[in-house]
Formats: sequence, C-alpha cells, structure tokens
Amino acid sequence: MLNMFFHIKELQYQAKPMRPDPAFARKLQEILGGKFGEMTVMMQYLFQGWNSRAEQKYRDLLLDTGTEEISHVEIVATLIARLLDGSPMKEQEMAAIAEIEAKEGKVAPGTFPQERERREFSYTFFNLSRGDESSMGRWASGPSMDGCGVFQYVRQPQPYGEPPFLNPAPPYVHDTPPGPLPNPSMC
Repeated sequence: MLNMFFHIKELQYQAKPMRPDPAFARKLQEILGGKFGEMTVMMQYLFQGWNSRAEQKYRDLLLDTGTEEISHVEIVATLIARLLDGSPMKEQEMAAIAEIEAKEGKVAPGTFPQERERREFSYTFFNLSRGDESSMGRWASGPSMDGCGVFQYVRQPQPYGEPPFLNPAPPYVHDTPPGPLPNPSMC
C-alpha cells in the first residue's frame, strides 16, 4: 500500500482571469487561507483522517476528501497568482526581492538547525509529479550549490515508513451506548 501524495499537473478546474486584479486577489486570500478557507478545510480533513481510529473506509473517506481539498488549494492559489501576473504589485514585489538580495544575498528560509537535518535527503529530489520534466532542473543532478553534496533525482520514490496503524478508539470516546437505543414514542 502506497500512502504518498502524487501531483498531477492539470488543475481540477481551470480559472483564468481576463486581466490582473490585485484587489480581487487579496479577497481570494481569505478563501485560500482564512479561518474557513481551503487550507483550513484541507488540514482538518487530513488531520482527522491521519488520526482516525475508525474502520479503514472512514479513514479513506477523510483522507480522500482532504486530498481533494489539496486540489482546491492549488486552484485558488493559481488563480491568485494569475490575478497578480503583470500587476504593478507583482512588479513591486520582484523589485523589493531584488533589492534585498543585492544587500543580503539570496532570500531563503534558513532557521532549521542544520545539525538536526536528515542529510541523506538534503540533496535528493523526489519526483512526485506525472512526467520527468523536473529531472532537467539544476536541482536534479550534479554538485549542490553549497558545495556540500551532490543532487540526486528519484524518479519513482517509495515510502520509507510503514502504513500507519492506530488502535481503535475506546467506545466512550464516541459517546455511543454499547447497545441499541430505546425507541421512545415521541408522536
């Protein structure tokens, strides 16, 4: 059983705006990452599925729904990016990044302590998309940019762990009586 996500490059639904619209892109950010947005819903389904102690069919229902929600995140994020393409705000963002990089070097997150990093994966690119286009990138082979390793490309990655197993939850967690409920006449 392979429990990994696999990226298919086509969007579930195409949403192509007619022109840049930064104001509308800003409104869509709430739909993407707000309190009831797609990212929140995605994480709720996935977290519930990963922690489900019910029968496998219920776990699969939650995980499949969460996985579909990932595609909704991708659709909305792509729409936001398209609404910002060519907009003055995007140009300003690119100018700001160029200015910061000119002063401080490359802009990249780097707060994780390197001594705790799993070095065997540091220079490995796992292809989780249909096709091999990503194998042609600088990140897929040859010496690493920092000179500390050699990039490797894994065409069809396999999981390193076992399928997760959680013991069933005790009945009291569901607040369900152990036997049939009485059928009181309410009419």
